[in-house]
Amino acid sequence: MKGILNIKSGCPFLWYNVIPMQDIKNLNLEELAQVLSDWQQDRFRASQVFSWIYDKGAKDFETMSNLPKDLRENLKEKFYLDSIKLAKRLKSQDGTEKFLFELMDQNLIEAVIIPTQYRVTGCISSQAGCRFSCRFCASAQSGFRRNLSCAEIVEEALFLKNNSQNKKLT
Repeated sequence: MKGILNIKSGCPFLWYNVIPMQDIKNLNLEELAQVLSDWQQDRFRASQVFSWIYDKGAKDFETMSNLPKDLRENLKEKFYLDSIKLAKRLKSQDGTEKFLFELMDQNLIEAVIIPTQYRVTGCISSQAGCRFSCRFCASAQSGFRRNLSCAEIVEEALFLKNNSQNKKLT
């Protein structure tokens, strides 16, 4: 798990306390607005952050150029944007693409985009592994591991959206 090191001193020993970072996509708009308000930032900044993530596909806080530098630094210290990593990409002759993602805990999940003439259909995972034993499904091979976080599911959908060949993702 990602974390930041918070060093507290004041006695002969140094106390190390790792404060875990959080994927910002686990927060809804109101929750993020409250965090920013607690940081003495204007609440409208939450909408700007959401626009960067969900509309513009920002992958780091530095690219969020309409946010004050101190806010970008605070966001970078407390949150991260990438909870899945593309491990493998396969494309079939009909244009269907299968993506294998590695999660931060090394679990693997799959997502698929199936193109048609007017849109791209996306299939995303909501769990690492599966309780069913369908022989055709790679997810079932390792058994059920855990449910995915909101951020992991959203990140899959955003990845598919950004790779949908400029067609509507359904």
